[in-house]
Amino acid sequence: MKEFLQINPLDTVAVALQAMPGVPAGHKFALRDIAEGEDVIKYGYPIGHATRAIRKGELVDHHNIATNLSGTLDYSGITLKETDSPPALPVLEGSSVSSSRAREGAITNDSEGISACQIHSAPSQKGRAGGESSFFLGFPRPDGQVGIRNDIWVIPTVGCVNGICRQIVEKAKIDAPPALPFWEGAVTNDSEGISACQIHSAPSQKGRAGGESSGIFLLSAPGNDLVASTALAAAGCQLVLFTTGRGTPFSTFVPTLKVSTNSELARRKPQWIDFDAGVLLDDVPMEELLQRFIAYIIDVASGRIRTTAEIHGNAEFAIFKTGVTL
Repeated sequence: MKEFLQINPLDTVAVALQAMPGVPAGHKFALRDIAEGEDVIKYGYPIGHATRAIRKGELVDHHNIATNLSGTLDYSGITLKETDSPPALPVLEGSSVSSSRAREGAITNDSEGISACQIHSAPSQKGRAGGESSFFLGFPRPDGQVGIRNDIWVIPTVGCVNGICRQIVEKAKIDAPPALPFWEGAVTNDSEGISACQIHSAPSQKGRAGGESSGIFLLSAPGNDLVASTALAAAGCQLVLFTTGRGTPFSTFVPTLKVSTNSELARRKPQWIDFDAGVLLDDVPMEELLQRFIAYIIDVASGRIRTTAEIHGNAEFAIFKTGVTL
């Protein structure tokens, strides 16, 4: 393994990949002498400034670096110019598909709601994820979105009835079809006919799920893992990609795919981690790792692979509220 990682050629700090004198693994250290007041560069951009002179090879953390930000940031008045708009979300086009193909690899038995979805890469990205196009199996929703799971949740409005909810779930598991997942804690139920959704990357930037506009979507939620991921799922996110350097068994109520930033974590906590991105530090080429990751995401979306949290029954949610969330 490399001794350290310099993320951008302009960086004045690097990340130690293994313990170095005075620098624990995973921490920053100076690549050259940094003067007091000078910006500290990481990812090619300032991440703060030195509060005192920092010697080459010295640990860089809160004791010698401070943020360049001050006051309270307010994003409410920000408007985007037309040239600032990011690429549009994919356009969905419907057509028919046989039920036998639609059911292939799905984790539920809803043969009336499963669809095969085809993802066409943009011209500049042909060949990724196994060729010019790849498929995932999903559930078309009446609003034009495509779901990747059909679970039923029983959600209490107050904590004092949690036990009742558990009883409802246990009763439902007995009475419901065997392969239909029930969870404690909105009810999703799609009985639309078999259909295929074709997702095209839109070079012309037309369309947002069939519309004509494009733009950026910002979700207002705190940094708390569970609250933020719950907000993402409630806003329509179907799959959360969750990077972690220390590991967590956490999952929200949509599949939450845990990506480890180091291989040691993946080895120690295989029951938590779904994908090991740490092999990038062992000289696995970025493009090769990207192909593996895309293929893995498609398999999870299709139900061919379940996340570790799904296997262990970990699925929680927490509502954004004023005050502390534990």
